[in-house]
Amino acid sequence: MFTFPVLFLSSCIIPVSSSSHSITFLEGILNDMYKHYYPEESLAYNVYTHQIEEFLSDLEKCLLELNDPELPSAINEQWKGMAHFYQFPDVDDPWINCYENPDHSRCTSSNFAEAFDEENRYAIFGPNTDREMFIMEPCNYVSNIAYYHGAIRLCDYFRAEEYDDEKIPRALKRSYATLSAGSSFMHASHTDLGGLFDNLLIAVIVFINYQDIIDALGWKNVDELACFFNHPSFNLDQNFTINTNEATMPNNTNGSITSCDNINAIDVAETTTFFSINFNVSEWMSVLEQVSESIPNKYEVTFTACVYIFIQLVFPAPIGDGLYQLLANALLPPKLKKFVDEEYIPIAKPLLQSVELPFLQRIRLIRMFFGSLLKILYAFVWQEQTLEVDVSSWLGFLLAPVVNLASTILNGFDHGRFDWNIAFGRNLYPGFDTCNHISKHAFWHQQSGVEGEFILETHLSY
Repeated sequence: MFTFPVLFLSSCIIPVSSSSHSITFLEGILNDMYKHYYPEESLAYNVYTHQIEEFLSDLEKCLLELNDPELPSAINEQWKGMAHFYQFPDVDDPWINCYENPDHSRCTSSNFAEAFDEENRYAIFGPNTDREMFIMEPCNYVSNIAYYHGAIRLCDYFRAEEYDDEKIPRALKRSYATLSAGSSFMHASHTDLGGLFDNLLIAVIVFINYQDIIDALGWKNVDELACFFNHPSFNLDQNFTINTNEATMPNNTNGSITSCDNINAIDVAETTTFFSINFNVSEWMSVLEQVSESIPNKYEVTFTACVYIFIQLVFPAPIGDGLYQLLANALLPPKLKKFVDEEYIPIAKPLLQSVELPFLQRIRLIRMFFGSLLKILYAFVWQEQTLEVDVSSWLGFLLAPVVNLASTILNGFDHGRFDWNIAFGRNLYPGFDTCNHISKHAFWHQQSGVEGEFILETHLSY
């Protein structure tokens, strides 16, 4: 634990007599998180919990912006629904208490190291309250609070921009805020619902940006690009196959792509945000499954398509092709890369070659590209799934300020892009001073949550 930030912040404690926000269930969740990592009588606990009120007031202010009066309630209900799912178990998708059933498969398998860390895994948060939950991966659970800081940061950006249409900024804000509960649900429970909630929100965020890019380029009616996820070779049941025999292609037999005019990312974001107040918890799985089946749920492909378009627009062809190959080989499984190479790029590349950008705009975008790419690739180092890098999370924490400052210099300091507290990772989630040093994935949440700005920069650029 770092004592200097605690001692410094202790001088700034301002007693709060009553709530100045409506996200009261989330307030309880945050208190439970702090109690897990700090004794209630400790200075650190008193310092950090006194800041909850200010943080939630800032968060609610952001949630309400862009004409979004129901969003705070939706966020609150996402956490209530999560606790309900634990307290009233679903027999088909059980949230296992691994203290009681240590040999259950959901307690013995995971993609994340914390699940096997016997000193730090497993905890009961909010015991004997309506918030009580058994948490599989405590650090990977609490660190998702960083995404709320990211949402506040998005609002800061959007206040500095002028928009003729608020729909895209509002959808991005909604989805980014909802991702906090979604990813927390997955790491807490190892349930199918938690996993779908988490991965679907990532897919939605990327899809919002992709549709915005397609519209900006005038490709909305180019089904091979706008609706690539409806390609017969892109199977939406979460299994991906490249079919070489046309007669075996699913959905249709002539290799054509079904139009997706009725699939709007803005509407998708609304559904995946407000499902918590529009449906009972028992209905969440079916609602989210329907959304997942209608959009490109392989978000790695959508993200790669965004990157490919950006690269081809700003770099000369040989450099752009080389950068794409480098990034695609690092981020995509071979079958997904084959789909992009064989089905997507042959359609997109000729169209991109006809787009001319002014020289100064191209230079600005190149600078922003490398600044944002630096942050997002640095975040992926700690993600534990995409890149296999054997380094200590201690190193990640120590180098983060340097990486973030360098990235911000490339991106530019306008719109308050640099925040010292964010750069140094101070109190961005409960237990940060413990978890950033023992869980790589927790540090991924922090870095991607508040500094992984590639998607945002892409949106602003277009």
